[in-house]
Amino acid sequence: MIARLCKSAPAQMLAAVGSGIALGLADPRLAMYARPLSDVFVRVIGLIMSPLIFCMLVSGIASMRGARVLGRTGIRALLYFSAMSVLSLLTGLLAAMVLRPGAGFTTGAGGFAATGNEYDWLGHYGPAAAAVKLVLQLPRFNNVYFMLMAIPPGLLLARPGACADAGLAAIDKLGGKLFALVQLSLRFAPLAAFGAVAATIGRYGIVSLLPLLHFIVACNLASAVFVLLVIGGAAAWAGLSIMRFIAYVREEILLVFFTSSSLAALPPLSEKLTRMGCAQPVVALVLPFGYSLNLTGTNLYLVLSILFLAQAAHIELSLAQLATILAVTMVMSKSAAGVAGSALATLAATMAIVDIVPVDMVALLVGIDRTMKCRSITNFIGNGVACAVVAAWEQRLDRKKMAGALGVHS
Repeated sequence: MIARLCKSAPAQMLAAVGSGIALGLADPRLAMYARPLSDVFVRVIGLIMSPLIFCMLVSGIASMRGARVLGRTGIRALLYFSAMSVLSLLTGLLAAMVLRPGAGFTTGAGGFAATGNEYDWLGHYGPAAAAVKLVLQLPRFNNVYFMLMAIPPGLLLARPGACADAGLAAIDKLGGKLFALVQLSLRFAPLAAFGAVAATIGRYGIVSLLPLLHFIVACNLASAVFVLLVIGGAAAWAGLSIMRFIAYVREEILLVFFTSSSLAALPPLSEKLTRMGCAQPVVALVLPFGYSLNLTGTNLYLVLSILFLAQAAHIELSLAQLATILAVTMVMSKSAAGVAGSALATLAATMAIVDIVPVDMVALLVGIDRTMKCRSITNFIGNGVACAVVAAWEQRLDRKKMAGALGVHS
């Protein structure tokens, strides 16, 4: 029993998080040195996922075997993504206006300000540490570029012929190798969770998060409402119970929660969706598209964050300014990758374009960025349900397999 529990992924995650909290409270300075365990994991996953997304898209496009089928599926996916993006933005706006998390907030707490390069200390620990620093500072790739790059080869390989079949087989083989590499990397997820939690508690402490507790509660509450009502409504249309789906992917949700990276759970989610009855070509096309165009949790977070900072700065926004914020956020959210830290960078870029709230106020959110797990979890659940909805729309959802996978007895 104990041996089986130790091999359980959720149990390993919980043990890692508990150890991280203990280290952060016992020795905050030492806990800060655990931060690269999380950041290296997230960066490595991000670097692997970009070519994997490319392979999945090429394979998905080629598997459609016809521009008409591909175009119909793609258009339906885009329509769904657009609708969910608008609804997530409006949910964030409504939550900010009703809950007003920034009302009465004082911006004098300088404990949250970012100070220089937080990885400079690694330079004093030799070549190995310098290599770690290099990985941490590698640029993140935008999945939109890989999505666009995948369309031409996917269309070429969709044409019948021996050369196309050989090319598609090579792409599938490369995707399989990358998939296996991701699975291998996921074995280190508990270490990443330990590093993230230890560094967060060590640097900011539990008490330092209390001034922003109202914002954290508002964002989590808005995300929960969006998942249960909006995404849940779309799932119900496809004949899928949102609560059963959440239970079905609970291990992947835990992975997303503890690593703050929805990309980390993409391969196992792809497997589970196919096992649930979604046609594999639909999953291979819609899921990677969704990780660039259907980041509903990020949309909600960006709007709520901007309005929170505006309220904290006592800036009253006009209807025209609110409309501008929504429009710019709609576009800028497409540049946010599904990895930790990307939403904060996108938030700063969005605020710079809108030019209503001072950009340097983003520093107020640096200390709690790693606690905003609802953002990644909403993205993850939203993309999983998107595949089921598009598959049902395309009449390529095996409802018997879905009922069996979700434990529904007729």
